Amino acid sequence: ILILNGMKLTFKTKDKLHVVSADEILICEVVGNYSRLVLNDKKIIIHIPLKRLMLLLPNDTFFRCHSSFIINLNKVSEFNLSTNKVLINNKIIVPVSLRCRQNLFKTLINILH
Repeated sequence: ILILNGMKLTFKTKDKLHVVSADEILICEVVGNYSRLVLNDKKIIIHIPLKRLMLLLPNDTFFRCHSSFIINLNKVSEFNLSTNKVLINNKIIVPVSLRCRQNLFKTLINILH
């Protein structure tokens, strides 16, 4: 992985080099020993643990809401407090762990103000 200009990430997969703007990433999720980046128009599987990926992403934009998920805070459409799930871009439902629930709520409130 290379970070370009602070907002672009370059990921090498088996046969391609992907240049991705951080803003394009909707969520990142664990897939076995890999991570899957879900973008608006495609998914990319990379051989980088979520913990390391979280260190590379802008921490004012991305939030680890569950042991298996990182979300882009700018893409949150809804946070359902009764089900502990967030809706991303009105299409992807992501669980929020009980441990992260309060912190995510406060973070989202701060973004709105």
